[in-house]
Amino acid sequence: MIRSVRGRAPALVVLFMLALIAAFVVACKGDAGPAGERGPAGPAGAAGATGPAGPAGATGAAGPAGPAGAQGSQGQVGSTGLTGPTGATGPAGAAGGLAAVVFVYDSAGGVETGIVDIKTGPTTVNISGAGFTPAEAITLTIESGAGSTKLSTAAAVEGNLSGAFYVTNVALPTSVKVGDVLTIKATGSKGKVGFGPLIIVDKNKNN
Repeated sequence: MIRSVRGRAPALVVLFMLALIAAFVVACKGDAGPAGERGPAGPAGAAGATGPAGPAGATGAAGPAGPAGAQGSQGQVGSTGLTGPTGATGPAGAAGGLAAVVFVYDSAGGVETGIVDIKTGPTTVNISGAGFTPAEAITLTIESGAGSTKLSTAAAVEGNLSGAFYVTNVALPTSVKVGDVLTIKATGSKGKVGFGPLIIVDKNKNN
C-alpha cells in the first residue's frame, strides 16, 4: 500500500501544480478591455415575400391642361341637304328705257369722243345722240357720285326725223374737276335712254 502511493507521487505533483496554475490564472484575471471596432456589414439578406396591396388612396387634384394637340385631318364632306322651297316671286322692276347712244365732244374742237379739256372759264361740250323717236323731247343730265344734274341748253333738244340730235356749247357744272369720270345721260320723253362717257382732263395748263 505504501508502494502504491509512492508510485503515483509524480502524477499527484503534476495535478497539484496544474491546480495552482489555474488558481493563479483565475486570481490574476483583470477587467475586460474596450470593445473592438465594428466589423463590416454582412451581405444583405434575401428579399422577403411581397405583401398584399394596400387600399387605393384618394384621387389627387387634376394637373394643368396640356398643350393642344395637332389638328386632325379634315372629315368627309357631308351629304347635300334637301333643297328648300322656292320663295315668293318679288315685285316686277321698273321698266327700262329702250337703248339709244350718246357721244360727247369738247366744244373747243377736240375730236376724241368723251375726252374734255377743262377750262378756267365755263367748260362746254357738244353732245350728239341717236336711236331716239322722231320729235322726241330729250332731257340731258350729267351723272356722278353726287347724283344727277340737269344740263341747261340754249334750245330744247329733240330727236330729228332720224331720231338723232346734236347740241353744241352745253355748259358743264363748275364742280367738275380734272380726273372726273362721268356719264352724260339723254332721256327721251317716249322711253328712249342713251348714255355717253365723259372724262375731264387738263391738256393745256394755260387755258
